[in-house]
Amino acid sequence: MTTATAEHRQDTGPGSPEPPYEPGTEREVDPRKLVFRNIREGRPSPGLIESVRQRGLLTKPSAVIGADGRLIVRLGERRTRAAIEAGREKITVSILGHDSAETDAEIARIIDQREENRHRQDLTAEDDFNTIEQLSLCGMSAEDIEKQAMIGRDRVDAALTLAKSPTGKTTAANKEFEQLDVIQLVALDEFADDPEAMRELAESVQADRFEHVLQDLRRRRQDEEKKAATTAQAKADGYTIVDRPFADYDDKTILPLSRLTDKDGKHFTPEQHAKCPGRVAWLGYPPGFTLTEGCTGWSKHGHRDSQGRARPRAADLSPEERAKQKAHRKLVIGNNRAWESAEEVRHRWIVTHLAKSKTEPKGAARFLAEALARDSAILNENGADRLAAEWTGTKTPPYGRADMTPAKSATNARCMVLAVLQVIAAYEVATTRNSWREDGTGNSTGRLLRYLSSLGYPLAEVEEFAISETIVAGEPA
Repeated sequence: MTTATAEHRQDTGPGSPEPPYEPGTEREVDPRKLVFRNIREGRPSPGLIESVRQRGLLTKPSAVIGADGRLIVRLGERRTRAAIEAGREKITVSILGHDSAETDAEIARIIDQREENRHRQDLTAEDDFNTIEQLSLCGMSAEDIEKQAMIGRDRVDAALTLAKSPTGKTTAANKEFEQLDVIQLVALDEFADDPEAMRELAESVQADRFEHVLQDLRRRRQDEEKKAATTAQAKADGYTIVDRPFADYDDKTILPLSRLTDKDGKHFTPEQHAKCPGRVAWLGYPPGFTLTEGCTGWSKHGHRDSQGRARPRAADLSPEERAKQKAHRKLVIGNNRAWESAEEVRHRWIVTHLAKSKTEPKGAARFLAEALARDSAILNENGADRLAAEWTGTKTPPYGRADMTPAKSATNARCMVLAVLQVIAAYEVATTRNSWREDGTGNSTGRLLRYLSSLGYPLAEVEEFAISETIVAGEPA
């Protein structure tokens, strides 16, 4: 009894069959003389073909003897096709037995072939790490590992960096991070002492925002280090450090020294105020963290406010108004920092994916036409030429404009790349830390970010905010 099955079948064996095959044996055969019958066509990847070309088949295909005497590949079609593509004249095949058209045998074949593919797992970053580390311990150089193991040099270098880290092996083995590649694991290991940051990075992979989150975390860490250093120095100088006052100054809170005078209306110098019992200081916003001296309980120390009640008292604000002010400050501070981080990631992406390209960017003509029509005033922004030159690695003179003229041998596509880059550079120079606060549905920043997104650049959350119609008013923090 036979049954029809949904399958891929391709008979490729040319010419007469080999001498009779025996079940339970192995035979070296020409892979081009094998027959394929599978539930799907096994297409070998370029990497597999190259591996077979260099090292041969590391796992033998298995086959059964067909009614016409030829071998039918049962398991290992991709490997066999890779051997053909790699030009291997002979491969070793394990001969399982005779082919059968009986229903039970066909059912077993189909299930076996599905199970072989269903349970196949890709190599993980931990597998890459272990492979590279062990090869390195065997005395192989990074160059030899790259060549012989056919692993990209960036992954080799990343794994070797991770191997030198005291926490690298633990990071690589953590199943919570198995969706990351070995290059991302190196970045993750920077925050081995901060489990929350590690989780934030791991979760960002699915949203394709890993680089943005990584840059933001690095900035946050730099800010904290700078804040700690500034605070330590201020305490050493005798200041009491307090939280920065915001919008609720009154005679029961703190005022900056620049607003305070003596009874004669003369402003204090820091030296004159040094022995005041109310002498305090606070840190400004990142990234500067400048130190501002002030006075707490200033009225009882005989000081006067030169601006009067320039700001509303806390008591005059409702709880909702105070909460709104606090939320506004948090949004502005967070997005200002995030914007600067996103700018660094954005520029790196432009260098990697666009600056060296010889292919005309998608939608380039429309992008340039809209830039000329809507934003011609900013296309000559001072410094845009030097930024574009920096992206392309073009030498720039100490003074004057950078020469971004295309080489005489440049193709039309490359000329279009350079034109797009110079316009993008002009847009970038025209942006500021407050660009995210504007209505991005019709401004130049919005047009820039939407175009980069169309080319594959993954927008950060603050950049998504910048292309929206939301406007954030108020004084910059």
